[in-house]
Amino acid sequence: MEKNHLKEPGAGRIFLIAVALALAIGSGFVLGLKMGPTLFGGVDEPLVQMDEQYKQHLDPEKESANEAEQAVDSVAAAAEASKRDMAKGKDYLAGHNQWDRNEMEKIPSLQGLWDAVNNYKVDDLRSYNEKLDSATLTTIIEKLEENPKEGSYASKTDEVITISAYIKAL
Repeated sequence: MEKNHLKEPGAGRIFLIAVALALAIGSGFVLGLKMGPTLFGGVDEPLVQMDEQYKQHLDPEKESANEAEQAVDSVAAAAEASKRDMAKGKDYLAGHNQWDRNEMEKIPSLQGLWDAVNNYKVDDLRSYNEKLDSATLTTIIEKLEENPKEGSYASKTDEVITISAYIKAL
């Protein structure tokens, strides 16, 4: 019983066929990678740019650096806005003898101040004055500490307080 080697390939032949097939597939893949851009008009630039942007988002160091830079910029912008707002508030208090509730409410650093003045709220006035450092507020606080008041100064329909008259009334 002799086996015919041509009809039943041995393990060595199967291995050689498998290696040859793998080499053929591998070289076809490599050739496709090398020749694909040439055959099909090159690499699409927008895809390359998108790939670079995607890689930047995956880089944690670049991402945290960008976030940190944005946070610093945001804090700096907020601080600058706060300085401008405080300056605007100080200018309003120093430059107006009549404090108009509607005008003051438009300035973030003065929001609520008119009501605190009108209702003789000394603690609230101190809080505003810590930020605004206003000579007028200091005078009002001193007068209210000497002679505490309750209720409100202006009528419910009046939204303007003449500061010189208010201080005299204290």
